[in-house]
Amino acid sequence: MPNSTVPALKPKENLKELTESDVQLQQVCFKLGDSEYGIDIFHVREIIKPVENMTPVPQAPFFVEGVIDLRGDIIPILDLKKRFDLGKTEMGKSTRIIVVKLSGTSGASSGGGMIVGFLVDEVTEVVRIKKSETQPAPGKVMGIDSEYIWGVGKRAGTSGASGRLIMFLDVEKMLLADGK
Repeated sequence: MPNSTVPALKPKENLKELTESDVQLQQVCFKLGDSEYGIDIFHVREIIKPVENMTPVPQAPFFVEGVIDLRGDIIPILDLKKRFDLGKTEMGKSTRIIVVKLSGTSGASSGGGMIVGFLVDEVTEVVRIKKSETQPAPGKVMGIDSEYIWGVGKRAGTSGASGRLIMFLDVEKMLLADGK
């Protein structure tokens, strides 16, 4: 067998170093009323249609709609509109539950993380946005305390439209807060 050595590859000198601001974030976007929000895709386990047989939980916070059994996991369902004092989510064709999993928290868990479902008006899309294209949240955004929003980004519109604002939720802080 001939001696075949592979020459070492030289690193390209003109490669731009990736900075934190160049990082592409993927967000699952959804609507609560007319406003649009995003959750880091890393937390999203799945998106399901609402179930009719939600079991109510006595003495739960006002925004907990109940619990469901999703393939053996008992998952609390939170109405995000109620949570943010934006009214109540009305069930419709577009209504969805975004099932999220948080690592390092206690509660309803499967494999070491808390699993909860967020009841939302509509899931719109998954967007990629550079971290450099986001801004810190102002004191209060659309009635929601900025402690639950890590940033705001502008999504480019189609056909020259001005675009829309997306508020990116800090799911961990939102769930660890004391359920006002």
